[in-house]
Amino acid sequence: MKKIQMKVVSVLLGVGLALTSIPVATAQAAPGSAIDNTKKQIMAMTETIEKQEKKITELSDDIIAVGESIQQNEKEIQELTDQIETTKVETEVTEVQLGDKEELYGKRLREVYKSGHTSTISTLLSAENLSDLLLRFKVVENIAKHDKDLIDSINNLKKELEEKAKSLENNRSKLEDATASLKANQDELNQTKIAQEDELETLKSEKTKLRELLSSQEVALFADIERILSSENSSEQDINEALSILETIQGQVSTAEAVELGRTLTREGEQLAKELTAARVEAERLAREQKEAERIAKELKAKNDAVAAEQAAKKAAEKAKQQKEAAQKTKEIEKKQAKQAEQAKKLAAEEKAAKDSADKAKKLEETKPSKPSEPSKPSEPPKSSEPQKPSEPSKPTTGNNDLTFHLSFYTDLPEHNGGWTITATGDKLTYGVVANNVWPLYTKIYLEGYGTMTVKDRGGAHFYNKYRLDVFIPRKSGESNKQYTARIWSLGRKTVKGRIVK
Repeated sequence: MKKIQMKVVSVLLGVGLALTSIPVATAQAAPGSAIDNTKKQIMAMTETIEKQEKKITELSDDIIAVGESIQQNEKEIQELTDQIETTKVETEVTEVQLGDKEELYGKRLREVYKSGHTSTISTLLSAENLSDLLLRFKVVENIAKHDKDLIDSINNLKKELEEKAKSLENNRSKLEDATASLKANQDELNQTKIAQEDELETLKSEKTKLRELLSSQEVALFADIERILSSENSSEQDINEALSILETIQGQVSTAEAVELGRTLTREGEQLAKELTAARVEAERLAREQKEAERIAKELKAKNDAVAAEQAAKKAAEKAKQQKEAAQKTKEIEKKQAKQAEQAKKLAAEEKAAKDSADKAKKLEETKPSKPSEPSKPSEPPKSSEPQKPSEPSKPTTGNNDLTFHLSFYTDLPEHNGGWTITATGDKLTYGVVANNVWPLYTKIYLEGYGTMTVKDRGGAHFYNKYRLDVFIPRKSGESNKQYTARIWSLGRKTVKGRIVK
């Protein structure tokens, strides 16, 4: 646990060192508070951005409101323009009507003036009685009044239309001035909004940089956890302690990159811890089996050692006997060879004496003055028997069963073969494989009762003897390790006749 705590300290120091290379205000802060400082800056920046967005929203609302006012004013201006046009048309119609009435009225006045009011008077005087007179007078008066009222009403209507047109034109002018002011205000608001949006983008960019800084700081917290999980030397305890610290770190990070990295490391760590636990359980099981096998092997070894000691004593006695016989045979051969050498020496001396005698006789014959009668042939020197060649030492004959081998037996269990499950030649362990450290690999040896075997494996120190062979015996179907081991050890050691085939 102390080792893991030291690793956490190194993680925090690593984060602190990493921060010194980042150009922000918090780079000089203590390693433990660097992330908190970055988070505070992000919170403050977030509040500023929210206020800025609120301002921009308010400006947008104002711009929309001003736009609506401008649209309303333009609508009213259009309506006033339409009214002004209608009023102009009405004024023109009224002027036409007034002109017609004035012309009719003038015409009538001119007729009256020309007739000297005789028509009016004649109209009155042609009345039959007083009632008719009064009626005629009333009609004439009404006509005159009607003409006057009609002219007055036309004049009043014309005046009203002119005043209405003037009023409408005045209102339209005011609305146009108000619209122009609203448009100027709208332009100003748009410029302010653009400036605020630019400032907002700057704030968002700074916030993004701060979040990237925070992400790198939080990811750095996992550096030592990653190293522990990826190290081949990490134990099961190291992995479990790293997972405990990883859970604590995950509760402190907030960026998406750090959260995802924490989840990934958790999955990897849990899988690794599971594998290490399974490996430990399997190792404990194998250790128990190994211990049991060693106990059985020890018991069998004690039994086999007694047999081996007895066989070794017999072998030593047999070897001493063979050595004695070999020494005796060697002595006889040497004696025979000495005798043959003596005979050869004697024969050589006799041949030399005969040659010297022949040479002497030849010289005497050459010194005579006359040719003597043909001398009788000198008697030939006695022939000695041909010298006998020394006989070669006899070679041991090779029969079908000329060698004696001492056999032991072994299994395919790795714990009995130094951890190996294949032969020294790389082949599978099968029946017909024997182990020996003297005979070359692939040497074929025939063993009585076992058939032809092949040297494909090597053994321990006991097998640096060409007569000592370790024979592989395969497992029977359904046989457990314990049963297999017991069966092989029960075979003990055997001595058989055999020969080298190849």
